Amino acid sequence: MASKCNRAIRWISTVYAVAGTWLCPATAMAAGPTTIVSSDGLVQVDIRPVTPLTASSFDTSTFSAFSGWTVSTSSSGSGSFTTSSYAAVIKTDSGGNVSRGGANFTSVYQSTIPPASSLQLVQVANTTGVAAAYAPPHLDPLVPDDNLPFYYTNKELATYQTNAKTITFSDNPGTGIANLANGPVSFTGKLYSADWNGNKTVTVHDGISWGYDMKLATAGKSSATFSSPNPTCPPATCTGIGSPGFTWGMGVNSGPSALTYQGAGTINPAIGKPFVIGTLDFFNGTISLISSVNTVNLDIDTAFGFGSTFGTAKHIAASLQLINTPNLGVSDAADADIVTFTAGGFTASFHTMEGKSASVQLLGLLSSNGILTGDKALEFPDTEPSGLTFSIAGFGKVTGDGFVTSVPEPPVYLLVLAGAFTIIQSKHFRKLKGLQST
Repeated sequence: MASKCNRAIRWISTVYAVAGTWLCPATAMAAGPTTIVSSDGLVQVDIRPVTPLTASSFDTSTFSAFSGWTVSTSSSGSGSFTTSSYAAVIKTDSGGNVSRGGANFTSVYQSTIPPASSLQLVQVANTTGVAAAYAPPHLDPLVPDDNLPFYYTNKELATYQTNAKTITFSDNPGTGIANLANGPVSFTGKLYSADWNGNKTVTVHDGISWGYDMKLATAGKSSATFSSPNPTCPPATCTGIGSPGFTWGMGVNSGPSALTYQGAGTINPAIGKPFVIGTLDFFNGTISLISSVNTVNLDIDTAFGFGSTFGTAKHIAASLQLINTPNLGVSDAADADIVTFTAGGFTASFHTMEGKSASVQLLGLLSSNGILTGDKALEFPDTEPSGLTFSIAGFGKVTGDGFVTSVPEPPVYLLVLAGAFTIIQSKHFRKLKGLQST
């Protein structure tokens, strides 16, 4: 006999095109996590509190799909729902990849008096953030297994109804994570008890509301300004201190050299995988050596948290080494000027051709103190998850007239955010044609 869980699987798979198996509990479970985050940090699911509903809140228009049926509402004779299990869940597909999130919910309805006719359950489901055809409130299941408007078929009812006054409700809806590309997703189930006269007349009684919200879990942002040039200005020539754009040196037949940091906006990174926090734009100008700057701090401010909560701001004060190479004409690469971090094992260098501009991605990395569960999820039972640790992971893709080198080639080098982490470097100049450096 097909179980209610299997019926729910078919409906969910049809609507959201998700693969794999959605497991249902064979017996009542203890209370599970109210918030759960996938192990890659991308998806967060929160279950909603169970709240009472009066019979008058029932949307009788949902019966319009069943021709000739009459539905009324009455709080008289309503019983009570007792939650026996309720948990946020995240599931994986057959390949072990996080595919969807949802909830497992079981509640037992106990009538105060024997119903005048057949005891039934009616649920109105409403899902937001999915295809419009499935979003309006509708009787659950969306596609009935029979021609009746009830949650269980008569065959299923024989399994879930203990006696004339007691019936167990069990549901585990889920939403494919692909839907999150358009924003957060929510599911609301409004569950009511009902009396059915065996023909086409139904009386709906009081009920309960439950559900879940799913969203991209980790969220963050970054910004940066430049500070503390060495030597100071004056005697060196520079502009942009305290801003995200910095120039240095007196241009010789060109503008000054320039660096600009652009934050990536709101970021939804995966935990444990490098991601782009911003870009560093570099213009390589021909400048007078005596007006140049040796080093400058890039003060990066980041804030990462879960959902729309960015969490506590973190700060990195990292010194950039500015290397102006002599133009010997050996090759364009040899004449390229260089910006680099060199402390803490982070040895990658960003090169930009003479008189040209290039941009490089600055990569970050997140780690978390969440508990890894068997469902490949980070579990935070009672409170909003916390404990994200951010670090710099290196340079990424280059666009324009530049390239990145690293000797030796690093794996993922980390500049850990423990206070202000300062990279101290030196700058070496070589004179070319008197006082010009390029």
